[in-house]
Amino acid sequence: MQEILILLIAIKQYIKQYHWQAKSYQEHILADKLEEGLEDYIDEIAELSIVAELSEKQVKAKDLLEQAAQCLGNEDKADLLSIMNLFVSLSEEVNAFEEKAEALGLKDLCGRLSNTILRKVYLIHLQDK
Repeated sequence: MQEILILLIAIKQYIKQYHWQAKSYQEHILADKLEEGLEDYIDEIAELSIVAELSEKQVKAKDLLEQAAQCLGNEDKADLLSIMNLFVSLSEEVNAFEEKAEALGLKDLCGRLSNTILRKVYLIHLQDK
């Protein structure tokens, strides 16, 4: 569950970078749409991981940010392909967590997050046309 949280933080920050670099109104609005709702998932997953005692240690913002930064590498410029690849990685993590999530009663969370990921990837795909 921690990997999901780390990827969500990385995606949110990378989208924010894309937002700051937007050269058109369309890119600016797309960034807003891609970022929408991610903070709620970050909060929900962080809280649930503590309650469900899934993390071996306390959730620390500094540690999460450092690990999220590692997901991004040394990218100077945010681009849609990289954002989409991060969403794909997130989707894979959510799918891998699905069995454990069901046992913990968190299947709904995985379903909602998967649906959100698909909608965000669809928005990115529309921009490529």
